[in-house]
Parts: sequence; C-alpha cells; structure tokens
Amino acid sequence: LNDLAISVAAPAIVLADPDGRIPFSDAQSVRGWFVDDVRLLSELDVAVRGSDLDLVRADVGTGRQEFTYVARRLGGWLHDPTVTLDVRRTLTGATLEQELVVSHRGPEPFELDLRVTLSVDLVPMAEVRQGHVTEHVAAERTAGGLTWRRDDRSCSVAFDPQPDVVDEGRLVAWRRTVEPG
Repeated sequence: LNDLAISVAAPAIVLADPDGRIPFSDAQSVRGWFVDDVRLLSELDVAVRGSDLDLVRADVGTGRQEFTYVARRLGGWLHDPTVTLDVRRTLTGATLEQELVVSHRGPEPFELDLRVTLSVDLVPMAEVRQGHVTEHVAAERTAGGLTWRRDDRSCSVAFDPQPDVVDEGRLVAWRRTVEPG
C-alpha cells in the first residue's frame, strides 16, 4: 500500500498506481475503487492510440486525484510534446467521477483515439486482501453507459459525451479531431 496513490472519502477509497493507473493484472492486486468494503472497479486505465502516456504531474489528496500526461507521439514534435492529457478524479462516499481533458498546443489538428478500459468484479475487500482470484462481471449496456451486477451488488458508469465505441463492455473509446489551442 505504501507505493499507491490513495484517496479516501469514507466509506469509499481509490487505490491506484503512483502514475494514476489502475491496470488489469493477472496477479491479484489491491488496486481499485472500493465502496462499503466492496471493490467496484478493478481496472480503470486510460490510453491514446499512437503514443504512450508519460506522467509529468501527480497530485493526490483526500477525495481527489489529478494526473497530467504528455503524449509525445501525437500532435507533431517528439522533442517538445504538444499534447497533454489531464485526468481528474473526484471521490465521494458513493461516487467516483473521472474527467479527461486533452490539450493541444501544436500548429496542426490531429486525430485522437482516446480509450478507457474498465473492469468490475464486485468482490468484498476481504477476498481482495487475501489474494483470491476474482472473476470480472460482464457489463450490460444502458442508455447512458454501462452497468454490472453480481448477487445484490451493482456498479454503474455514465459517459458524457457518449463514446464512439463500446467493446464488450470493457473498452470505451472516443474518436475526435483535436484542433490546436
């Protein structure tokens, strides 16, 4: 736990890697978003097609996490990156809101393929802490996003704007032309 980015808004907690990622892991991990001692999101990862995201700023506090990345291979110049992605998370006792903001300082527009990968297992924290293998729950499409259910537990995600792609309820993607400025 000492190496994680931790934010708390009781009874909720987010445990992320220091770079803000909550990646899928074959090995059991305590990372995720928990509410009332149940892990809702076991994966929450952001990527862009065509470039790695290099962390340049992290600011983690009670009930919030903010990360800034550069996408060196997008927007033109490798030696002086022009595209940044800000990830801002706000945590309350029952909700986790993640806002993604892409900025572009380059001279020409570029095509952005922004991807978010989500996995939900709805497993009690005690099972996660003991390292038990957990199974991901299949998502159901809803009018505003996705919902996962297991027994008497559930988790929902809403998107604004709606994604252009929802692949098997795990990968969502937005495709846009990003203008300079």
